[in-house]
Amino acid sequence: MIEIPSLRPETRYGIPPADQLLFNRQYSIGYSFLFRQAKWAMEVIDPDNSAVGVDRIDVFREDLGVPEPFRAALVDYKGAAGFDRGHLVSSADRRSNQIRNSETFLLSNMSPQR
Repeated sequence: MIEIPSLRPETRYGIPPADQLLFNRQYSIGYSFLFRQAKWAMEVIDPDNSAVGVDRIDVFREDLGVPEPFRAALVDYKGAAGFDRGHLVSSADRRSNQIRNSETFLLSNMSPQR
């Protein structure tokens, strides 16, 4: 049985299946080892989180919470036939403080996009 951290508002109605659950400060990710990206993301939309307090910081990086063999890396996006790193949980919705904004740049929160 998967233990879900208590008082996570985004999980109050349950969660879809995933290989690994990643809980960040204001969002949760269901990660796929096969595809090395999220199967789903859950967040609570709160206008207070998008209040402009910090600028977008663009610090894309690996998520060390994912086991290395299944972790997406920056090199996976280098020269990837025109694909960029697309946020699942938006950076713009997490501008109230630097740590919350920084967490949106973890590669576990990215999906290839054109």
